[in-house]
Amino acid sequence: KSTVLPDSASNDWIGDTTNNREGDVKLSAEMKSNDVSASNADDSDDESDEIDSDEFEDVSLDVPPDHNFDYHTSNDITVTLNKQPLGKKKQKKKVSVVTGEERIFRRTLHMLCLFAMVGHGVCRNSWCSSVTLLTKLRKSVPKKLLEECSSYRKLQTMPNVTVQTKTRKLLDLLRKLMVYWYDSWMIKSTSPCLYKKSWAEIMDHDKSINSETITRAKFQSMIKNRRGSRDISAQGFVALLRSLGLPARLVFSIQPPDFTNLSIVPNKEDELAKSEESKYPVFWCEVWDKDSKKFITIDPIVTKYIEMVSSKSKLEPPSTNLRNNAFYVVGFDRLGGARDITRRYSENYNAKVRKKRITRERKGEEWYEALLQGASSKSRIKPNKIDKFEELEFEERSMKEGMPNSIQEFVNHPLYVIEEQLKFNEVLQPKISCGTIRKKTKNGKEGELIPVYKRSNVAIVRSAKAWYMRGRVLKVGERPLKMKPKVKPQKKKPKYEDNFELSDGDDSDEDDDDGDVRLYSEQQTELYVPPAIVNGKLKVNAFGNIDVYEPWMIPDGAVHLEGKHSEKAAKLLGLEYAPAAVGFDFGGGSVATVKIVGIVTLERFKEAIELVSDYLETEEQDAIRRRKELIALRAWKMLLAKLKIRNRLNKEHGGVSE
Repeated sequence: KSTVLPDSASNDWIGDTTNNREGDVKLSAEMKSNDVSASNADDSDDESDEIDSDEFEDVSLDVPPDHNFDYHTSNDITVTLNKQPLGKKKQKKKVSVVTGEERIFRRTLHMLCLFAMVGHGVCRNSWCSSVTLLTKLRKSVPKKLLEECSSYRKLQTMPNVTVQTKTRKLLDLLRKLMVYWYDSWMIKSTSPCLYKKSWAEIMDHDKSINSETITRAKFQSMIKNRRGSRDISAQGFVALLRSLGLPARLVFSIQPPDFTNLSIVPNKEDELAKSEESKYPVFWCEVWDKDSKKFITIDPIVTKYIEMVSSKSKLEPPSTNLRNNAFYVVGFDRLGGARDITRRYSENYNAKVRKKRITRERKGEEWYEALLQGASSKSRIKPNKIDKFEELEFEERSMKEGMPNSIQEFVNHPLYVIEEQLKFNEVLQPKISCGTIRKKTKNGKEGELIPVYKRSNVAIVRSAKAWYMRGRVLKVGERPLKMKPKVKPQKKKPKYEDNFELSDGDDSDEDDDDGDVRLYSEQQTELYVPPAIVNGKLKVNAFGNIDVYEPWMIPDGAVHLEGKHSEKAAKLLGLEYAPAAVGFDFGGGSVATVKIVGIVTLERFKEAIELVSDYLETEEQDAIRRRKELIALRAWKMLLAKLKIRNRLNKEHGGVSE
C-alpha cells in the first residue's frame, strides 16, 4: 500500500536522514505474533499507551549520498509497504443445484403441464368421436376393407373358431387399415408436433416457437384432406377405426419438463438437441381384442408397427432420449374414460420411471388420480371389465420386471427392499431373503453380496404409546423388535407420537434407562379392552378423562356424546360422566396438548343429556340472535340521533349546499 506523509513529517524526516536519497528509503518491520484474549479489556488500555521497543528491528541507513540531489525540492515522501499474503483462501464451490424456490417452480410447472396436456387429450379424443367426422371417414374407406371388417365380425360369432384364429384375423385387418392410412396421408414438414423441452429452452423467452392454432373445423378438414402433422395423423387413424366399429383408444404420451432435473447449468446434451422431432411417437392408438382379452398397439405413421406388448414395447424410447420419454402414457377411450397405462410401455417402471413421475409421493399420486378422474366422463368414473383385465396385466408386468440392477434403485421400490434402506420405524418380519445383489466399490470392482427382501415382509413398528393411540396394547411377554433413540422435543417444533407423555404419566415400561424407545409390530399387540363400569362409576385416568382414540375403547354400557353442550348438560343434571380424550395435538410448543371432544357417560343417561344439550343450544342461538338485534338497534338509534341533529342544525343555521 502507498502512504503519503504530510509536509511537516517529511521535513523532519529529511533533516535527520541527510545521507538518504528520496525513494530509496526502505523500511522493514517484522511484527511478532501475540495472542491477546478478547476478554482481557483492562490490559488493552495499558498496551495502547506504551509501545515495546523490542518489537522493532534496527534499520540500516548507511546509504552513499547523492550530491546532485536537491533535498529541499521534495514535499512528500512515498513509502510502499508490501503486505505478505496470509494464506490461500478456500475457493467456494460453484453451486450447480437450483434453489428451493426454483424447485417449487419446476414442480409446479410440471404439474401445470400435466393438467394442460390431459385436457388437450380429452379435447382431441372428443373430436375423434364426432359423428360427422366418423360418417365421412367411413364413406371414404375402400370396399375391400369394409368387406374385411364384415368378415372379421362374422368370424367372432363362430363358436368353433379358436381365439388365436380370431386374433390373427384382427391383426391382419389392422395391418391393412394401417397401410391404407399411411399411403393416403401426407405429412406436412412445417406442421408443429409435441415434444419434450429442456429447462434451458423454457427459460429462453427470446426463442421463437413453432405453433399452430387448430380448431375443430380445421381438425376435421385436415383429416378429410389427409394433410397434417404426424400427431394429427395418429388421431385421425383412431377416428377411422371408430368409424368401422372397432373399440379403439387414443394413446397420448405426455411430455412435461423433468422436475427431478435440479441442474442450474443446462446439460451439453440439451444444446445438441436441435431437432424437435423424435423417432418415437407421441400419439398412437390401441384396439381392444375381446377374444384374447388384451390391447393391440398400433403406430400407423412414425414406426408403422403393430404389437401386443409382452415385455418391452417397440414404442418405448430410451432413457437418454431428450425429446421423448414414456413417463406419462394416458389412454382415452370412446366413452370418455382417461386411464394411465404407462406400465405397459415402460420396461423398468418400478426401478426408474416411477422416480420421474409426480406419483412417486403420496400427495402427488392422489393429485394425479384426481386429475384423471376429473378428465373422465360420468359413465367412466367407475372401472369396467376391461379395466380389471388391464390391472391384472399390469400386476403381471410388475412381477416380471424383476429386481433392480443397482443399490440406488431399491430406494422406495414397491416390491423389493434391502435392509440398509429401511426407515427407523420399519423392520423385516419374517427376515427371509428372496435374492441377492452385489455391491460395487468406488473403483468399480465387485463387492459383497447384499440380501434382498420382499416389500411385503416389511412391518411397521411403533412404541407402546403410539399403539395405544390406535386402540391397541402390547401382549404379555412381547420383546421389542427395534430400539430408537428418544428425541427431545424442541420449542415450536412438532413432537413425535412415540415420545409424547400419556395423560396417566406412566412411562415405567416404555423407555430404557438410557432413554431409548422400544418399538413393536402390530402382531405383538391386541385390541384394547376398556375397564368395566362398577356400581355406575366410570374409571378415568389421572387427569379425570377417558381415552377414546378408537370406537372400541368406549366401555360397555357407556356412550360417547360429542355435543359441545354435553358436559354442561351432565353437570346440570348431576349425572356420571367423564371428558373424552380423542387425541393429542403435536404441532407447536414443547408439550402435546390433549384434544377433548364431548363426554363419555352411561348409556341410560344419553336421552336426558341430549334433550338438555338441545335446549342449551337453542338458548345459545337465541342469545346470539338477541345480541345481533341489540347491535342493530343501537346502530339505528345512533343513525336517527345524527339525523335529528342534522335537521335541527339545518333549521337553526340553514342548509349547506353540496
